[in-house]
Amino acid sequence: MSTVKARLGDIAPARPLRKTSLDPEKIVWHLNLDQVKAQSGEILEKERGPAKEAGSSTHLFDCQHVLYSKLRPYLNKVVLPDELGVATTELVPMLPDPERIDRRYLAHYLRSRRFVDWVSQQVAGAKMPRVSMKVFWEHEIPLPRLDEQKRIATILDKSDALRRKRQQAIELTDQLLRSMFLELFGDPVTNPKGWPVRELGSVTQCQLGKMLSQKSKSGQNPRKYLRNANVRWGAFDLSEVLQMDFSESERAKFSLRDGDLLVCEGGEVGRCSIWRNELEECYFQKALHRVRVQSPLTPEYLQEYFYWMSKLGGFSKSVSQVTFSHLTSEKLKRLPVPIPSPGLLAQFSEIFIKIDSQKQKLNKHSDDLKYFSDSLSSQFFQIR
Repeated sequence: MSTVKARLGDIAPARPLRKTSLDPEKIVWHLNLDQVKAQSGEILEKERGPAKEAGSSTHLFDCQHVLYSKLRPYLNKVVLPDELGVATTELVPMLPDPERIDRRYLAHYLRSRRFVDWVSQQVAGAKMPRVSMKVFWEHEIPLPRLDEQKRIATILDKSDALRRKRQQAIELTDQLLRSMFLELFGDPVTNPKGWPVRELGSVTQCQLGKMLSQKSKSGQNPRKYLRNANVRWGAFDLSEVLQMDFSESERAKFSLRDGDLLVCEGGEVGRCSIWRNELEECYFQKALHRVRVQSPLTPEYLQEYFYWMSKLGGFSKSVSQVTFSHLTSEKLKRLPVPIPSPGLLAQFSEIFIKIDSQKQKLNKHSDDLKYFSDSLSSQFFQIR
C-alpha cells in the first residue's frame, strides 16, 4: 500500500502569531540565524530583550511552530522552539496541523539528508541562496499514521540524544583544559602569579587577512579562505568555506600552516582556534588575524589566553577606557601577555595535546552517530 502524502503548504503553512497580542515590554527570546547551529538546529545561545526591540523584519513564534531557515538551506537549520520568541523572517514559522502531522516528525523530515539534498537544488541567488518557497510549499511529505509518525520521531530523538551526550563530553574536555590553564598560569588579566609581561607583537608574528572586494570575487586564482563565521572557540566550522582570488604574492602573505592561531578581529573579539591543516590549502580574510607563535610561547597557551582575556574583560581593559568592537592590528600587538616559564608552557601543551586527542576521538564517535542517524532517517523518509 502506497504511503499517503501531503503538500507542506497544506499541512504546515507559514503562520506566525500576531505581534499585536504581545506586550511590547515583555522580555522574550530574540532569535537570529547566527544563534542556530548548522546541521543540527541546536541553539548556540539565547538572547533575550523587550519585544519592542525586535526589528520590523521579524515575526512572533511559540512552541507550536517549526522554524525553517530558507537562507542557505544546505546548512540545515531547523529549530523546534521551546518558548515564545521573535525571529528573523529568514526563519519561516511553519505551523503544523496537529491532527495530521507530528511536529517532531516534521522537523526530523526537514533535517533528513535526502530532503536537504533535494531542497538545496531548489534555490535562487548566487551570493545569498534562498529556497524557492513556491517549490517548497508544493513539496509532498510522506504521512504515515500519527502514531507511526510519533514512533519514528521518538527513535530519531533518541539517536539525537546520544549525539548530544557526546557533544556534552566534548564540552567537558574544553572546560577541563580551561580550568587547568587558570590553575597553572592564573588569571591572564590580573596576572596574580607575577609572570613577566611582554606585548603580543614582540613575541609573535601578527598578520591581518586580505580585504574582500568585488574584484577579488572574480579573479583567475580562486582559493578557499577562512572568515569570522568559520572560527569557533577551539574549533573550526568548515561547513561553508568561501573562495576569493589570491595572487601569488598574496598566497605567500596570507597562507596558513599548522600551528597558526586564527583570531577574530570583530564580532566576538578574540575568539580563536589553532589551525591544524584541516584543509590542504587555505587563506584568511581581513576579519581574522593570523598569529604565529615564537618560542617559548605555544599556540595552545595563546588559545586559552585569548579565551580568558575575552571572558574576564581583558580586551576592554587593555585599551584603557575605549570601548571597541574591533581588535585592530595595533591593539592586538599591544596586548600584554604574561610569559610563564618554558617548562610550564611545555607541560601545558603536552596535557593540551593529550586531551585534544581524546576530544578528536569523541568527535569521531559523534560523526559516526550522525551517520547512523542519517541512515535511519533515510529508511524512514523516502523522497522522490
